[in-house]
Amino acid sequence: MVTLKDIARDCHVSLAVVSRALNPNSDGRVAKETRSRIEASMRRLHYHRNHAAAMLAMGRCAALGIFLPDYKDALIAELVMGVSEASADFDFQCRFFFGQNSADYLRFLETLGDMGCSGIITYPIEEKVGDELRVALAEYRKKGGCVTVLNSTSSYPDGIECISLDNTYGGNLAAEHLLSQGCTSFHLLTVDMNSPTNAARGNGFNRRIHQAGYCTSLSSVKSSGYHKYDYQALKTMISELRSDCQEGIFAVNDYLALAFLRQMQQCDRLGEVGKNIRLVGYDDNIAASYSIPALTSIRQPMRQFAKEATLRMIGQIVGIPRLHPLPLPELVSRES
Repeated sequence: MVTLKDIARDCHVSLAVVSRALNPNSDGRVAKETRSRIEASMRRLHYHRNHAAAMLAMGRCAALGIFLPDYKDALIAELVMGVSEASADFDFQCRFFFGQNSADYLRFLETLGDMGCSGIITYPIEEKVGDELRVALAEYRKKGGCVTVLNSTSSYPDGIECISLDNTYGGNLAAEHLLSQGCTSFHLLTVDMNSPTNAARGNGFNRRIHQAGYCTSLSSVKSSGYHKYDYQALKTMISELRSDCQEGIFAVNDYLALAFLRQMQQCDRLGEVGKNIRLVGYDDNIAASYSIPALTSIRQPMRQFAKEATLRMIGQIVGIPRLHPLPLPELVSRES
């Protein structure tokens, strides 16, 4: 395994010079040309820095606390894999916790105090951040911990980074697809809950449809519990769909789109989907490819997103900023 001594020998400099060149908080006494030569040598010799050992030497722990919703969902698996891959690249440990509310989150933060994690990566549990949780996060930040919140637009204490996939872009993709299919009548199918994510998807869809010179109608469906919808509202919407034009429908998540397909079957109109009625969902969950007809959906690159978020977090901790662009959603075209 290549060591710093090997780099020093290759560059004909002392070990102390190499150490200062790799220290982001160094006093700047390493010449620019020398630093460039050292970095080139590291790449040529395939040097892999042991960040865990470096952090232990500074009295810190190379570990991340990860808090995710306690959902049985492929999205959670994708997030876990992305975080794990990025952490392994830098010899960081991951400590995963799962919950559904602020009380679970507070217990998670208390546990982290004993474990000495240097950073937290979390999915938003509640759209509105309560005062107790806000204080706990602020205290964690004061102790030097880094915090990154994924896919949230809530207001968090200073120093907490929020990064999101571009849901507006995803809604735009859905609109582009329905326009390309010759649709002339457009419907946004959403849920009656205060969700900035759903709002961004709907805004992206509406904006593109309006730019094309068309109007959109809104159908907001009541939701009770985890992806349980008001089927009567869906039946009412279906009864108003026309058969003398191409109808384009965008559902803000796949579960809602699949509920729509179920009611189309109940109304004996399932045969129209993919013909005079076009449907696009969002998330591309595993059921989308097995539905009848198979559901066109917007795929979120959650694994790559989680990996990039983790690399940014580790960059904050070790002092190596990373500003690579986030991956974008993509449309997966199927029968619907």
